[in-house]
Amino acid sequence: MSVKPAKSPRKAVLVLGMHRSGTSALAGTLSILGCDLPGSQLKADDNNSKGYFESSRFYALHTQLLQSAGSSWDDWLPINPGWFESARAEEYRDRIVAAMREEYGKSRLFVVKDPRICRLLPFWFDVLEYEECTPLIVHTHRHPLEVARSLERRDGIGIDLGILLWLRHVLDAEHGSRGRPRFFTSYHRLMNNWGEMAQRFNDTLGLPLPRMSRNAAIEVDEFLAPELKHFTDSPDKVLRSPMISDWVRDLYRILESWAEDGENEKDLPTLDRIRSEFDAAAPAFHRLVEIGQQTSELQSKLDASDATVNELQEEITKQHHAVGTLTRKLDQVETEKLGELTRKLDEIETERAAERELSRQLETELEQAKSELATLNDELSRTKSHLEQRSHEADETSRDLADAKAEIAEKVGKIETLRAEIGRQEHELASHEESARQHAADLANMSTLLSEREGNLEASREEIAQLKQNVKSLTDKLDEEQRAHAAAVARDAEQLRELEHNVESQVRELTQVTQILLDTEAKLERAQIKSSQENEEMRKRQAELEGKLNWLREKSKRAEDSVAAMKASTSWRITGPLRHLRRALTFRR
Repeated sequence: MSVKPAKSPRKAVLVLGMHRSGTSALAGTLSILGCDLPGSQLKADDNNSKGYFESSRFYALHTQLLQSAGSSWDDWLPINPGWFESARAEEYRDRIVAAMREEYGKSRLFVVKDPRICRLLPFWFDVLEYEECTPLIVHTHRHPLEVARSLERRDGIGIDLGILLWLRHVLDAEHGSRGRPRFFTSYHRLMNNWGEMAQRFNDTLGLPLPRMSRNAAIEVDEFLAPELKHFTDSPDKVLRSPMISDWVRDLYRILESWAEDGENEKDLPTLDRIRSEFDAAAPAFHRLVEIGQQTSELQSKLDASDATVNELQEEITKQHHAVGTLTRKLDQVETEKLGELTRKLDEIETERAAERELSRQLETELEQAKSELATLNDELSRTKSHLEQRSHEADETSRDLADAKAEIAEKVGKIETLRAEIGRQEHELASHEESARQHAADLANMSTLLSEREGNLEASREEIAQLKQNVKSLTDKLDEEQRAHAAAVARDAEQLRELEHNVESQVRELTQVTQILLDTEAKLERAQIKSSQENEEMRKRQAELEGKLNWLREKSKRAEDSVAAMKASTSWRITGPLRHLRRALTFRR
């Protein structure tokens, strides 16, 4: 009996690194090589054109979590250790667990990336243990000056504060992940030789990447485009720069060594010393950093204000020059316009005198036009009254004509229905005649078969003679039934001819009525009384047509009953044995 192997625990790859240190590039590369990403991700923007590859839900929850601990993403001071043991930590653990289940489902290999996790590792290890996931840590770092300049460009954070943030994230990430499976690399190594980095990742963590193939390699090369790298500094520059403290130099030297040759436990005391000194010194110069930051912000605002004032002064000077130029042009234009206006005034006086004379003539003509207009208005009123009366008469005539047309259409429809009914009855009669002919053909075939069998069936002559006697008797009965059926068919045919005659008569009558209505339409305006009498006559004729239609329906029903009676007659039952005999003789043959 075979035993199913136990499932290996789910694996969560935690990408740890300071903001702007290439954590997005590393997470994107791991996703191409087979690690699942969260369902909802932060959208790409100008700062990360390829995307952030981190959960938008984790982003919002981490922001709220840091606020509950009295901190923020750009805080370089350590988080209060008591928060990790508080009830608030349990509350956020439940919320992060619920979000992780929705973001990754049942995935057994996925990437979790958010730089703020560097400072929240005890909390996240508790979350992953609760979900029975094994954390695999990937540390990545970048030149601290490159990080600081990138933060300055994106968020306006000063270089000094950017370096302090780099120290806090890197120190907390390293110290919090000790004793766990972890791997160290750098943004520089990812961009220059990601294949070697992926192989060392596999060897160090014992985690084969599922999509490590030629096709995936092409995707990674396209993904890690050179434009992802905005700032480039050599590692030696950190060690020589006067802006860099001994803490940063020593920490950066160790990280570079671990990324190149692997982790070395001999460096741990140095890292502990740097972290201890950094934490101890933080409260002492925290206020100085804040004041420096505020001073830098005020200086930036002051510089911006000075630039704005200079721009305004230059604009005012330009406006003064423009006003002087416009004033000179205005004086010149006023002198020219005054002479021109004087000439035009004289011309206008002459024109106004001519206009006054013309106005008197127009007033005389206007009085005459008003008189003629009054006469025309009277005639127009009388014409409108006459037209309104004619329009009313035309409306009444149109309504009468529409009613008559509707009645004709209804009668035509009834006649079409009657024709269809007659066609159906003719089809049924034809079917009955075909059945009768088929019966006669069957009897003829049976007589022929009996004659052929007489010479070959001597032993059965008496039986055949008896059968012939029975056949003759049946044939006589069938002939009688056929004669009765022929008489019924003849009667039905006569009834059909009568129906067709009646229909043709009704069609002729309807044609005459239609002609009368057409004539009436032309005479409606002169003979409304006569039209009403004709409408009454049409209603009477309609009643007659409906009576005839009902009579035709009764005739049709009687014909259907006659056909049904024929099918239920004894001739059909009598010919039953003959049909059986025919099948038996066919079988013997």
